[in-house]
Amino acid sequence: MANRDPNIDPQIGDVWWIDFDAPNDEGDNKEDFALSSEAIGSEQKHRRPAVVIITKFTPESHSVCTVIPFTKWKQHHNDRLYLIVVEKSAINGLNLDSSALIGQIQTISLSRFREKMGALEDEYLQAIKKTILLAIQYEEI
Repeated sequence: MANRDPNIDPQIGDVWWIDFDAPNDEGDNKEDFALSSEAIGSEQKHRRPAVVIITKFTPESHSVCTVIPFTKWKQHHNDRLYLIVVEKSAINGLNLDSSALIGQIQTISLSRFREKMGALEDEYLQAIKKTILLAIQYEEI
């Protein structure tokens, strides 16, 4: 495993610049997996902001966390259940009004993290959490 940068310590709700094109240097076995930097369909690639939603699955999983990428907001996003519109602010660090792409949730290596931008306001983080529960059709048991 590569040495972890101590300055990369994402917390739930943090907004980071993520390089979705960077190869994962955390021990991928290239003989077992076909790695590609090409996006397929509507997969998100390139450097873009993302919000951290899970930081640790287990004590041993300190080299990955789960994020939801943002895309530039468009008018039709207001009507989409799985797109959470987030207004840019000095707190969250976004430089454009954006949409959190709930359907693009992914667990990534910390080696993809580039720079912390800010922290998502609680109202947006709660909306994202509720939308994730809707997306997985969660019902209390």
